[in-house]
Amino acid sequence: MTYTVENLQLAFRTHTNKVFPLRGRILLFFGLLLLWTGIILLLINITQAVKPAYVFYILAGIIFIAVHYITVSRLGKQAYAKLKERSSVEYHFLFDENGFEISANNTSQVYKWIQIEKAVLNDKLLMLYVSKQTFYFLMPQHITIGSFNSLCDIVKTNVKTVL
Repeated sequence: MTYTVENLQLAFRTHTNKVFPLRGRILLFFGLLLLWTGIILLLINITQAVKPAYVFYILAGIIFIAVHYITVSRLGKQAYAKLKERSSVEYHFLFDENGFEISANNTSQVYKWIQIEKAVLNDKLLMLYVSKQTFYFLMPQHITIGSFNSLCDIVKTNVKTVL
């Protein structure tokens, strides 16, 4: 497996949506609240002159919503830029009933299943969290021995928290 912008985008979007659903959308919620407030104030005082504060609320809401969508759409590119030196490295995963091993560049790291804090599974991605923020991910096309579904079953059996 190697890192690409596309697979990092999918991994970080899934990470944000599954692990930090509120924090990942705080700009969106704040923007919607500002937009809603500006429209309600404008509608309440429709017979009076338009106050700049109402327009400011509406514009600020639109800006916050736009910033949220731009940020979310660039997660993979930002991660790829940070990991650029690792993008050409090929990572190999080996799973068994005790845990898994990750090897790259003649080094390897072994993790027991008990060390995995949580896992996030869907039909496109398997993410294994070794800490609150650090995760490893695999996609179905990265599996060379066995099947993605059998690997997901092993993870469901051995990891205590599966999202």
